Amino acid sequence: MLKNLKDRYSCSFYRIYPWQNAIETEFLFFAVCDVMFLHSVKNISFAQISFLIFFSLLFSLIVQYPLLKCIHRMGNRNSVRAGSLFFLLSALCITFAPNYGIIVVGGILKCIGHTFNSLGAALLKEKLVQDGKGTEYVNFQSDANNAVCLLMMISSFACGFLYSLNPYYPMFGCITICALGVILSFLMTSCIEADGANVKSVPKSSEKQARSWGGIPILVSFAVMTAITGIGLSYARINFQEVLTLQYDGTEVMSQLGYVTFLVFLFRFLSNVLMSKFFVRFKRWICVRLQILLVVSLVLQILPWVYPPTMAILALMAIGYLVMVFVRDPYITAIQNDSLMTADKTKRQNNLILLNVSKKAGALLLSAVCTLILRETSILPVMTSMITFAVVSLILLAVTLPRCASSSRAASPLRDIR
Repeated sequence: MLKNLKDRYSCSFYRIYPWQNAIETEFLFFAVCDVMFLHSVKNISFAQISFLIFFSLLFSLIVQYPLLKCIHRMGNRNSVRAGSLFFLLSALCITFAPNYGIIVVGGILKCIGHTFNSLGAALLKEKLVQDGKGTEYVNFQSDANNAVCLLMMISSFACGFLYSLNPYYPMFGCITICALGVILSFLMTSCIEADGANVKSVPKSSEKQARSWGGIPILVSFAVMTAITGIGLSYARINFQEVLTLQYDGTEVMSQLGYVTFLVFLFRFLSNVLMSKFFVRFKRWICVRLQILLVVSLVLQILPWVYPPTMAILALMAIGYLVMVFVRDPYITAIQNDSLMTADKTKRQNNLILLNVSKKAGALLLSAVCTLILRETSILPVMTSMITFAVVSLILLAVTLPRCASSSRAASPLRDIR
């Protein structure tokens, strides 16, 4: 096993990519204390924080087309470098902002950075193709996802201690990590040959077959799945917390949530370790199985509202919450792998940007729907709504994939969407 790992990461690009990807996926430290820092240190109200999230997502969706044009001109390497620079600028704006307007600018820069950073997956695929390892994307990306889990776990443990010393210390850590991300981005991209090298044109037969994939249902399913397992986790956490408050006092609730938070990172790590084994067996059908698991996990979330919340029911509810975490990374990796199965670099860029757009649109719409529901009623209708969305997503995917069975393995389900 150690020999296999040594062979896999003999190239410096593959050694750098997991850590660069981990740094550029989310703000380390700030992701843990974002609300507390903005509210307590910057004196930003919860309503302003909510608007910041909404407006940043909305703005990034509006500018996706200009950004895509920019990415086409810049190429994957320069886009990844730009993404790391935008991340660093965003961290600086948020940390040293003298007013709310600069914080909003920081939020916008972060979303733009996310768009550019999404091209890291295309860069990985490009390098794998150059090295004759084009079919090993899932293995390498799963390792990169585990690097994210590891760094998030470390920053989560360290953030509370640093914040207690000085509320700005976690942000200084965030800036330092982002600066390191810039360095790693330039080192990593220097390992890639010039754009256009070793790229073959896509056979016309593949172009014809790709049109039978029906990419819009897959995009909708992707948007729903990532929204529920992303921003939807916040609502599942609220649901979990409300149920626990019926049984325990505040101190015990925080203790229970602490245990669950630790298990969240553990389950994410395990899901990425197991991903390569599952993918070899199920291929693209793994997405349907993960969707089924998501529906089951959401049903488990509402058990305490249907039956008396005994210890067994609470345990099932906790398992459901952890399964929501478990399915996210493998699902995204599988869909990304499918979207990158084309020799056309421009289409790879388009596909990844489309996935990024659908992810943000799904998060925006789910957040809006859940916010409106919570204004009128309780958390239970929010959870039942997410179950409905998950079932619809499962149906879309289950109906679409059989139509793709006769398509070429080199075709992408997203490549001909405009």
